[in-house]
Amino acid sequence: MNTRSAAGYSKYVVLGLLCITWIVNYFDKVAINVASIPLAKEFGLNESQIGLILSSFFLSYAMMQPVGGWLSDRFGSRKVILISALFWSLFTVVSGWAWSFVSLLVVRFLFGIGEGSYPSASTVAVAESFPYKQRARAKSVLTSATTLGSMLGSLVAASLISSFGWRNMFFVLGALGVVLCIILFFFLKPAGSDEKAAEPKAHKSKVPLKQLLTIPLVWQLTAIYFGASLVTWGMNS
Repeated sequence: MNTRSAAGYSKYVVLGLLCITWIVNYFDKVAINVASIPLAKEFGLNESQIGLILSSFFLSYAMMQPVGGWLSDRFGSRKVILISALFWSLFTVVSGWAWSFVSLLVVRFLFGIGEGSYPSASTVAVAESFPYKQRARAKSVLTSATTLGSMLGSLVAASLISSFGWRNMFFVLGALGVVLCIILFFFLKPAGSDEKAAEPKAHKSKVPLKQLLTIPLVWQLTAIYFGASLVTWGMNS
């Protein structure tokens, strides 16, 4: 296999691993929604308390996404993806040991810190692996994996809870995440192809944060994503 074909093969391996990681990520993310009914019964929680538990995740998740992007730019996507996946997998396991409303609040907040870096890091991994003209297609495949993960995650979580209980559901999903981390450690190695190396200089340069915040499209996309998330995550929850 020549260098060009090896690079082409490598980028699709990276994309496949990122998609699998997104699917597992959503398994862990939506599991709490399915588990909220047995959780409420066991701990005597009302709707407001369940809402706070779900929201504590999104608070830390939102806080960590820009941090995850900065860390990925500085240290590379591979390190951030590995640390993020391991962190959220461990706190998925810890979720199964929750003993009260407060413990669930704290665990879900820490869980969000772990997961928050992955969206940014996975996008950086696409940029590191694919030439400029192929990134939109690669990113669209990655986005499809999130929807697939959300759909399958609800089914998997419900099946596990019905068969083994909500605590064991978290243990199983957390163990799956740890296994995934081992696979990522050995096989996730984002590397640029020859085609990417030949890109125009304008596509390689990084845009300073201050300049980024002056681009109207950034704020327009933020508003769109904010509105869409209100609906989609509200329905998921």
